[in-house]
Amino acid sequence: AGRDGSVIIDRCLTEAALPTADAARLFRLESHAVSRGRRACVSGAPVLSRSECAWLVDAAEAHASAAGGWSTTRHAHAPTTDLEVHAIRAVLRWFNAACATRLFPLATAAFPELGLRASSVRVSDAFVVRYDADGGQV
Repeated sequence: AGRDGSVIIDRCLTEAALPTADAARLFRLESHAVSRGRRACVSGAPVLSRSECAWLVDAAEAHASAAGGWSTTRHAHAPTTDLEVHAIRAVLRWFNAACATRLFPLATAAFPELGLRASSVRVSDAFVVRYDADGGQV
C-alpha cells in the first residue's frame, strides 16, 4: 500500500474472489487487462487510511532499527528491501484484522469469477517493502 492507502490487487497474488458488489462499489474497483488473460484491479478509494499507512511505516522503521536493519536477501529473483510482517507482532495483528475486514473481501469482490469466500483466502508470504525512488529503486 502506498502512503495514500491505494492498493493494487493482482489475480496472481490473491487466491480468492468474494462477496457482493458492495466492496467493489465502496472501493470503486477498476479492472485493467495486464497480459495474457491476466488483469489487475485497482481501488479508486483508499483501502487503508493515511494514519494506518503512517503507523505501518513507523512500526517497520522502528523494528528495523531495533533488529539491525531491513532485509535485502529474501528474494533472489526480485530483490527488495523488506521486513516480514510476522516478525513485527503489532503489524501482524493489524495485518490479520485488515485482511479479514477489508483486504480479503476486496480481493474476492475484485475476482468474483473465482467463486471463493473471503473466509477461505490465505496469505502465504507478507512483508513490508521499503522503496526509495530517489535511491534508484524502480
